Amino acid sequence: MTRRSISTIRDPQENRAVQMAVVLRNQFATLDPKPLAMRVQDALAFSDDHDSVVLSLDTIEHTRATLAARLPSMRVTWQIAGKGPGGVGATHIALQGTLCPGDAKSERSVSLLLSTLDGMSRAASSRELTSPDPVTAAVLTPLRTAASRLTAVHLEEKEREPWDLSGGPLSVLFGQRPCPLIAVQGNRQEKYSQQTALALESAGELPVNTIITRGLSGSHV
Repeated sequence: MTRRSISTIRDPQENRAVQMAVVLRNQFATLDPKPLAMRVQDALAFSDDHDSVVLSLDTIEHTRATLAARLPSMRVTWQIAGKGPGGVGATHIALQGTLCPGDAKSERSVSLLLSTLDGMSRAASSRELTSPDPVTAAVLTPLRTAASRLTAVHLEEKEREPWDLSGGPLSVLFGQRPCPLIAVQGNRQEKYSQQTALALESAGELPVNTIITRGLSGSHV
């Protein structure tokens, strides 16, 4: 049996890194991580070229900055959940993606999606979203779980090509089932019918992918 270890845990909030180190030591006897107060963007400089990185950051801005700071040879999986305007009846979604080395198409799609969302949304902590609204708390928790489950599946699929990943390299979740997502650049001067045609054309490029993985519902895309 190969012994594996994590040398450090880096988190900008010092106490949170310490608490996570304690949890890992209690659960995994081979781990002895050293907690450090450090932003994940800064921590990437101390990572190995071919490390796999999992991000679950507080804001879209931080997610964008970290993805931009990653090394070209790194494989980075990220996820974020939130809600739209409208109170109890607002739309609740989760986004999950995995950027693999050399996958320029997914990189462009993720960059366009996150920059657009960053410009039209307001950062809010989980406590702010869920404390006054039990409906949001009840909806976001399973969404986060579904996104985390897909992230775990992608970690198991490390040797796969980007479009062979379960659900594809970028997914949106409105419930337990992930749906593949491609962000395309539109034009404000285009009519709605033209934008729809462009979206459908891009969707037609998606390969048919049957999702049958542990913890995920089977579906055809």
